[in-house]
Amino acid sequence: MKKTNATNNLYIEMENMVKKAIVIIQDEASHFSQKTKTHYSGSEDDLVTSADIKAQAMYVEDIQTLFPGEGLIGEENGLNIEAEVGYGYFTIDPLDGTKAFGRLQSTGGGRMIAHVQNGIVDAICIGDINTGEIYGFGPGHEPTRTRFGVKTVLKIDTSISLNKKYVILRDNPKHFPDVLQKMLDIETGGLFKDMEITSGSIGLNVARLWKNETAMLIFKTNSFDTPWDNTPIIGMNKVLDIVHIKFDPITLETEIIEPEIPKDVVKRKWIEILTHKDYANEIMNWIKENK
Repeated sequence: MKKTNATNNLYIEMENMVKKAIVIIQDEASHFSQKTKTHYSGSEDDLVTSADIKAQAMYVEDIQTLFPGEGLIGEENGLNIEAEVGYGYFTIDPLDGTKAFGRLQSTGGGRMIAHVQNGIVDAICIGDINTGEIYGFGPGHEPTRTRFGVKTVLKIDTSISLNKKYVILRDNPKHFPDVLQKMLDIETGGLFKDMEITSGSIGLNVARLWKNETAMLIFKTNSFDTPWDNTPIIGMNKVLDIVHIKFDPITLETEIIEPEIPKDVVKRKWIEILTHKDYANEIMNWIKENK
């Protein structure tokens, strides 16, 4: 990325934008307006709120002021501005988990921004409207979690065995192949202590891996990869050694893949498992032996 002036600090500016977005959405929370929009699948059951629109407008204004020449890809209103030659681009999800936010649930409340330069995610920042927590990293900044105003370095503890850790599912377990259902049930010889089914903000779901609340997260098949959801997750997973395991629901084969950074919405036709690299072989071998 070409810096526009000596005072521009990529991660610090991104963090400032996320903090501003948190305030905007908190201000909107009691009186926001909403309307339905077409989901990527074609169904008319998605949602956009005034909070999404106002937060995205702030991101666009700040990025174009601080980083002219940079590209922009955002979730709302088809935002897609090409970068000038030699510049990188930002991805913006002004309100991750909009439908949960619209239902007034606390699972909807992530703000996500990422920066890509030369095909590499070099900075990300995710904020939680409900707790005020912020996760991020960038040039010159280690991956951190800010909680109650205190920054701590993120480091995943893999000394804890899987049978003492939890799994997060982005779908009901009965929708997964039998071998995964068995793996999730410790009473029948599974690997984990227990599981939790959740929805809402994808970014905040994955952040629970980053802060050692869980050992694995499973995404269902036929869901969608998007620039604004996947880019920040791919970036932080990379620096924290979290791998992406492709699980074929037909053959039950697994492989670690290098996730592509999407620039468009793409349908994913496999189950995706996220876990730390130190756990990956144990999980994949268990699936191989029990399929």
